[in-house]
Amino acid sequence: MPRTRLLYQLLLAFALVTLLPLALATALATREVRRVYLDQAAAVLEVRARQLQTELTAAWPVGSTPSPAALQQLCDSAAQRAGMRLTLIDAAGAVLADTATEPTHLANHNDRPEVRAARLRGSGHAWRRSDSTGH
Repeated sequence: MPRTRLLYQLLLAFALVTLLPLALATALATREVRRVYLDQAAAVLEVRARQLQTELTAAWPVGSTPSPAALQQLCDSAAQRAGMRLTLIDAAGAVLADTATEPTHLANHNDRPEVRAARLRGSGHAWRRSDSTGH
């Protein structure tokens, strides 16, 4: 009986010494992979936003005012090509077009972290759940 107990104690100690570092390494690797994935996603989104900015500037030169329907059409087309949701806001944060929700149902975006960051640095992003779609 004492031999069996000693064997179980050694097995438990071996399991702890082996599995604890493995679990820690897995947690750290998972966190790093997630960070790299989110950084890459942000970079792709920024490139797509710059492309849309170029399209908007080409379609409507500074000083011209596109109709809400024209903005919505451009927004829908760009979102379909990119395979993502797209929200277009004006300088004051008012939603001009959105591919997932009627723009009139959306609150002003001025206080959103990604908008504040864009105002400070020229671009911004935030990872959060959408109040309007739940995603």
